Amino acid sequence: MHSSIAFSGTLAFLAFLAAVLTAGQAGAQTPPVREPVLHVCSATMPSGVQRLVFVEAQDKQAARRLADRARLVDTAGKRLPPRSVQECIVPAREKFIDPKAAELLVNTPR
Repeated sequence: MHSSIAFSGTLAFLAFLAAVLTAGQAGAQTPPVREPVLHVCSATMPSGVQRLVFVEAQDKQAARRLADRARLVDTAGKRLPPRSVQECIVPAREKFIDPKAAELLVNTPR
């Protein structure tokens, strides 16, 4: 008799747990998490020299924010924030509008 009480208590607990988990899933629709994708952003240094910034981000807006905070390396090896970020692309399926940025990407070893 004691083992049947424990068994029915376990079943009741499992049923309760299933109800709680199901209710939580039905009530809250969370958007799917997108995996970060490689983006390449064209940025201009304070000196006017163009550089590329490679970042992993979920979308172009996030890529631009990351590129804005990047530290670009000048010819003397000094790290500086970009003056501006012109464009961010997903290189697997897009090309830069600016021909200089496109050429820089083609000539960048990866």
